[in-house]
Amino acid sequence: MKTKELIKELSKINPELDVICCGEDGKTILLKIESIETVDAEKLRDSNGKPQLKFGASDSSQKQAIILVTDDF
Repeated sequence: MKTKELIKELSKINPELDVICCGEDGKTILLKIESIETVDAEKLRDSNGKPQLKFGASDSSQKQAIILVTDDF
């Protein structure tokens, strides 16, 4: 999801609500947003196809919006 899409979706709901993130992979994982920041990172996949980020500026990196979450709420 792009930041403009996230902003559009969030603008449709009450701005006073808490935002809770949850997974839909069959496991109940609830997360609270701690902060949002921008970083330089390269999107990669490991040998098993699992997505990863390699942080730091390089010829292959791009600006990424990172939402930092916690399960402590």
